[in-house]
Amino acid sequence: MSLRQRASTQPIDIHEPAVEIKAIRELVTARPFTTILNDAMANFWLWGFLLMPWLYLVFRRRSFRTRLKNLGQEASKRNCTSFAPTASALFFSVLLALPIPWLMWLAVSRSSGCPPGVIDGLRTVAAFLTTTIFLRVLAHPEGVLADHFRMEELRCRLLSKSLGWFIPALSLPLFLTIALPVESPDSSAGRLSFIVTVTLTGIFFVQLLKPSKGMIHWLGQPAEHFAKACWILAIAVASILIIGASVGYYTSAQELRTQTLASVALILFALFIAALLYRWILVSRRKFAVRQALARRAAALAERDEREPEPGVAPQNVASLDEVKTNALKVVEVEEQTTRLVRAATIAFIAFGLIGIWQTTIPALSALDRVTLWEEKAAPATSNASSSTSVIPNPLSAIKSESEATPTSGTAPAEEIVSLQDLLVSIIILFLTFVAGRNVPGLIELMFFSRMHLKPGSSFAFTTTIRYLIIVCGVVIACAKIGITWGKVQWIAAAITLGIGFGLQEIFANFVAGLIILFERPIRLGDIVTIAGVDGKVTQIRIRAT
Repeated sequence: MSLRQRASTQPIDIHEPAVEIKAIRELVTARPFTTILNDAMANFWLWGFLLMPWLYLVFRRRSFRTRLKNLGQEASKRNCTSFAPTASALFFSVLLALPIPWLMWLAVSRSSGCPPGVIDGLRTVAAFLTTTIFLRVLAHPEGVLADHFRMEELRCRLLSKSLGWFIPALSLPLFLTIALPVESPDSSAGRLSFIVTVTLTGIFFVQLLKPSKGMIHWLGQPAEHFAKACWILAIAVASILIIGASVGYYTSAQELRTQTLASVALILFALFIAALLYRWILVSRRKFAVRQALARRAAALAERDEREPEPGVAPQNVASLDEVKTNALKVVEVEEQTTRLVRAATIAFIAFGLIGIWQTTIPALSALDRVTLWEEKAAPATSNASSSTSVIPNPLSAIKSESEATPTSGTAPAEEIVSLQDLLVSIIILFLTFVAGRNVPGLIELMFFSRMHLKPGSSFAFTTTIRYLIIVCGVVIACAKIGITWGKVQWIAAAITLGIGFGLQEIFANFVAGLIILFERPIRLGDIVTIAGVDGKVTQIRIRAT
C-alpha cells in the first residue's frame, strides 16, 4: 500500500448518515446472529459443556481477586526472591479477564454459518476485548502492574479508569466498522462508524498520554518531552485518519488504522515482556545476593568456631539471617548490566518492528535501499561436475551448448549492490553486538552459572569466552551485510599473520596466555600472588593483561 493511492469513494456529504443507517438496517434485518442461536438450541449439550468453565470463572472471581491481592503483597516485599508469585499472579489475572472473551470466542467458533462480515466483526471485537480487559485487570491497583512491576498507583488508576469507559464505548462501533463494508454494496458503508471508532480511540489516547498525567516514564522518571511528542502524535494520527476517510480515502484510512493498531500492540507487547524480564532479573539477583551473603556468614561462623577465644575478649557478634538478607538486598536493587541489555533489546525490537510494519506504507523508509553505495561483482557460477568427469571433449555437445546459451545463463558475473540501508543496518548490528557483548555475559551468569556451583574463576572464564564469541559473530555478520566476506579479506589476514610473526609476538603471546589462564585457571580471581616481592590480588583477567 502506498500513500499515493486514489480515493476509494466519494467525499462525505449530507447523505452519509442515511447511507449508514440503511446499511445498519440491512444488517439487522438479515438477522446475522440467528445462526448462532440456532446452533445453541440444536447443540444444547455441547454449549452447556462449553459454558461450564465460564460459570466456574464467574463464581470464583472473588477468590481469584483475593489470591491476586495476596500474591501482590508477597511480591512487593523486599526479601521476595522468587518469580513464582508473579507467574501465579499472571495466571489469576488471565482467569479474571477471561469470562467475557470466553463468550466472544465461543460465539466466533460457532459462527461458521453467519455472513463473512459478521464473522470478521465478531473476531475483531473478541480480540479487542481480550487485549483490553486483560490490560485493565493488570492495571488494577492491586494487580500485576502495581505490585509486581512497581508502577505507580496513580498511573494504574488512570489506565484502569480510561479503559473502563473505552471498552464498552468502542465495541459496537468497532463491530460495525468491520461488518458494514462487507455486508453492504455501498462502498462508503461503515465510514461513519469508522470515524466514531477513530474519534473514541483518539480521545482515549489523548486523555491517557496527556503530559500533565505523567503516564509515560523513562528510567523511572516522568518523560515530559517524550510524553508531549506522543500526545501530539496521537492527535495527528486520529486527525489524519478522520480527514482521510472523510475526503474519500476510506480504504487507505482503514489500512493505516490497521497498521497503527499493530504498532500499538507491538509496543505494548515489547514493554510487557521487558517488564517481565526486569522482574525476573530483580528476584534472581536478590536470590544470588542472599546466597552469597549466607555463604559469607557461614564462612565467618566457621572461622569464629575454629578460633580459640582469648581470655578477657568477648566473642565476635554474628549477624542474624534477617540482617544478612537485608544487607544483601541493599546492593541488588538495580542490576545495571542486565537492565541495559533488556532496554537495548526492547528498543531494537520496537524499532525494527515499526519499520517492518510501516515500510510498505511510507516510501521514505524504503528510499535508503535505493541509494547505491558500491557494487561488488560476484564470481560466475561454474559446473565442477562436468569438468571433473569429462576427460575427452565432445564436439557435438559443445556445439549444442553454444546454440542454447542465453544472456541469462549465468556466465556473466552477478553484481551485489550495497545500499545505504545495508550500511545503516550494519552499523546497527555492530552497536547491538557491542551492547550484547558487554551485557549478555552478566545475564548468562545470573541465569545459569549462579545455580551451577562452579569452581572459582570458572564462570568468569565462560562469560569472557561468550563475550569474545558474541563480538566475533556480530562483526562477521555486520561485515557480510556490506559485502565484506572472507574471500575478500584473505590478504588482510595474511598481512596480519605476517605482522604477528614480526612485530606483535608479545601481544599475541599475552592474548594466548590470557586464554590459557582463563581455562586452566593456574591463577584465579581472588588469588594472592607475589611477584618480585610485591603482593597483589587478582581482580581481572583481560585479553592482554591480568
